[in-house]
Amino acid sequence: MNILFIIPNYPDRVKSYIILPSLELAIISEVLRKKEHICELLDMKINDYSISDLDNLLPKYKFDLILIESIIQDHCMAIQVIDKCKKINPDIPVALRGEISSFLPKECLERYKGLDYVLRFENELMIIDFVEALEGKKSLTTVYNLGFRDKKSGDIIINSTSIPIQNLDLLPMPNRKLYEIKKYYNRSMETIVRSSRGCPGKCLFCNKTKLAPFRIFSISRFCDEIEELINLGFSQFFFSDDTFAYSDARLNQFYEEIKRRDLKIRFTSNMRIIDITEEKIVKMKEIGAYRIFVGIETTSAKTSKFINKNISKNLIEEKLNILRKHNVEVHTSFIVGNPGDTEEDLIDTCKFVQQIRPTLISFNQLKPMPGTDLYNNPEKYGIRMTNKYWFESDEWTRHSICSTSTLSSEEIDLWKLKLMKSFMES
Repeated sequence: MNILFIIPNYPDRVKSYIILPSLELAIISEVLRKKEHICELLDMKINDYSISDLDNLLPKYKFDLILIESIIQDHCMAIQVIDKCKKINPDIPVALRGEISSFLPKECLERYKGLDYVLRFENELMIIDFVEALEGKKSLTTVYNLGFRDKKSGDIIINSTSIPIQNLDLLPMPNRKLYEIKKYYNRSMETIVRSSRGCPGKCLFCNKTKLAPFRIFSISRFCDEIEELINLGFSQFFFSDDTFAYSDARLNQFYEEIKRRDLKIRFTSNMRIIDITEEKIVKMKEIGAYRIFVGIETTSAKTSKFINKNISKNLIEEKLNILRKHNVEVHTSFIVGNPGDTEEDLIDTCKFVQQIRPTLISFNQLKPMPGTDLYNNPEKYGIRMTNKYWFESDEWTRHSICSTSTLSSEEIDLWKLKLMKSFMES
């Protein structure tokens, strides 16, 4: 079978966002390739293609299935891609994978009439069964992690989900040949690689633990992938684990393997505040770490406990001082409009930002994410969403899409500007 993957573009107002290849899509394509299926990619994001460009682009490909990968930031564009693909090729099945299709499969099939299938959660183990079902070799009802609209009855059927793969090393290496990798390199010399899936944290606002349980690749496999990327010309990496170096033992393994292979790299990674220690940072700096991203989200101890971050202002300062002491850049993030946060809390955040002076900073409006209790039961947390399906339009790029019991959406918008101005003037 010929499968065309499509990656939608970002909405206009956020086209400056970082663009990185999808590791999941690259692995899925390799699984299919090994079974002699042909995979091609129409990468609208790296090429900055518009929806209207599809009129000329789609006829250039030969395909029996279109599989669209959507992240929440480009989901509003994915909907337009679905409609356009169906208008151009009404007889070709269209499937969608990503966060929204994982958590809201029935709603996707009900709301997007051009969509035929939704792929949920991890798809590497089900993709061959799905393709074989499309070829008539088995029943669609036997395919795990799949939702579809029955052609005869029109009923929406959501199949059972599978147990996530436990040994990630059984997955093939990502097929980066799927991508126009030189375009990614020309945009940024830093590329993505990951040593784990999921996160051991349970933050109220995050759907990562709902999307995939925490599991790890072996350090040997992880370093094999780094070497493969070095051979493609990259020397700088973003370790996109939700928290890298969560364990002393695992970091020691990585340190020894990097030394043994004599790999010369630079990297940035995510870390939870509680995982930062001086011993870890010294080791990471020695093998190429130059920046750490930490999600602080709030300076209020009460709010931090409420959203399951459980970090105090004193602890944050202590951990950031370790990074500063060893000349490691710091990228911090804050949520504007946490449940319970007041204007007094945000004034305190302003002062704190001026005090810690991070290298980079992100101020993000609260966005109730599908899959979280915050999304499913917003009233429990004093949250009011202007639109339950806020991710279906680009309004979130312009204004706050929710208010809290203590802050209106207009106040959240204003405080985002105030906080950024505070950082720029610090």
